[in-house]
Amino acid sequence: MIGDDSAIRIPAGARSAGTALVKRSGDDRPVPVRIAVAGDDLIAQVADRSTGAPARAPWLEPLPAVVPFPTLPAEGESRILVGLADEPHLQRQDPVGVDRRARGVCVIGTSGSGVTTTLRMLGSQIDHIDAWVGAGDLEAAWDDLNRVAASRRGGVVVDGADALLAALPSEYVQAAVGLFDAIARASGEDRPFLLGLERLTGSLARVADLLPHRLLLRHAQRPDYLASGGAARHHDPAAPPGRGRLDGTLVHVFRIEPPSELAETSHPPVWQPPVGLTCWVTRATSSAERIQARWHDGGVEVRSADEALGAGLAPAREPGRSVILRAEPEHWQRMWAALTTLRAQGPLLIDPSCAGEYRLLTGRRELPPLCVPGAERGWLLEPGRDVRRVRLG
Repeated sequence: MIGDDSAIRIPAGARSAGTALVKRSGDDRPVPVRIAVAGDDLIAQVADRSTGAPARAPWLEPLPAVVPFPTLPAEGESRILVGLADEPHLQRQDPVGVDRRARGVCVIGTSGSGVTTTLRMLGSQIDHIDAWVGAGDLEAAWDDLNRVAASRRGGVVVDGADALLAALPSEYVQAAVGLFDAIARASGEDRPFLLGLERLTGSLARVADLLPHRLLLRHAQRPDYLASGGAARHHDPAAPPGRGRLDGTLVHVFRIEPPSELAETSHPPVWQPPVGLTCWVTRATSSAERIQARWHDGGVEVRSADEALGAGLAPAREPGRSVILRAEPEHWQRMWAALTTLRAQGPLLIDPSCAGEYRLLTGRRELPPLCVPGAERGWLLEPGRDVRRVRLG
């Protein structure tokens, strides 16, 4: 810095304290100087006489822990705002967002990192949300995914996609990934797809790659952060909720006030056997016994299909009465001709415990609507109609 090695010859020790070498622009060689000692009083006097503007710091202050959502201009905002970006190389901290015409955003972060809050904030800026899908109600989630994958006019939000896949029965997982894929490909043009998850697993990686923007919030483990697409130098396991990287840029997500009340999930009414004959495929479970007892109390007659069809003849229909023919899947297979005839004439109710025989008994290859394991549900097939899930209790 001074052009020679004079500095290494300054003696060490207390006697040399304050000794320095200075080389000005016109000097041929460094000039030794002695730095004066200034006390606190002198420093205070100099500071009091100073009238200049405060010196500008060479860097901006760190991002705050809470960033309120900004007030939008009267004409609105062409972007979906995400948060306040910190760009030290440009010496600026400005709001950052994503184009409303983009397919969407994938938000990834560990529990407590602010994924749900971020999705709620992003969703509040979308004119219409067709479905908000979560892992709390698997049946509603499955119905919503199928509905918006077929047709929609607004945005779709999926919160906890990895948790949803982990909770689904194995035969529904790949189908759900296919629904995510279809929704992502059909998104864009003011119909964004907001996908939130805790870990980017292999089955969801392809779906996340379809979305042009990725927000990485706090990850507890570095390997998970790298698997999510983050850079090793950006991993911060101590980051506060809402702090993350949007496409590599450090941001803090805007905060909005939480909703005053959450919408209650509506459930369809309990299905009651109609007048006439209904075939019921079920196993001898405690749930089936409870359902049969309730039907009996309501005046429904439940007969054994083996006894009623043992002679090969269909039972006589009693006007104004509801009759249930009950048998296990193996018994119905032995009475295939009678089941085929009855199935074409009236309802067929299948208990989810008989899912392995569903395709054989119905002749349908597509997956039936999801039924939560252990819940009192059934698949109802009626002539000329699609299969639907019904509540039995």
